[in-house]
Amino acid sequence: MSELTRINTLREKLGWGEKEIEELCKEIEILKEAKNNRKKEVVELLNRIGVSFSTKGRKYIVEGVLYILQHGEVKITRELYPHIAKKFDTNPAGVERSIRISINKCFKRKDTLLTEIFGNDRVTNSEFIYGLASYLTNY
Repeated sequence: MSELTRINTLREKLGWGEKEIEELCKEIEILKEAKNNRKKEVVELLNRIGVSFSTKGRKYIVEGVLYILQHGEVKITRELYPHIAKKFDTNPAGVERSIRISINKCFKRKDTLLTEIFGNDRVTNSEFIYGLASYLTNY
């Protein structure tokens, strides 16, 4: 079975459009190319808690969690958002907005692991990023 046939079969089974398949393919490439286990762990955790493949915020969350794991406590708006914005050639306000949208979509799904980590209340962007980093550090 060719790769194109597998992708079309997956698209039909899941009811996904081309954009979702494209994002999934990108995530697969990230997993294949990841040189360190931390990035894989972050991506797998986001998969488990239901952060959508099709949101820009997902890649910003991955980068944010990895940055926190590497640098410890930082100022989110003064250091983290500008770092992510520079890496992805955007602006800090766009980073904040995309992360917030991804978090909101995630909390609408009410995933069990998400509830275990954060409880039932929606959290801020910084609480979300630090919470994921803490979870990966402690579990």
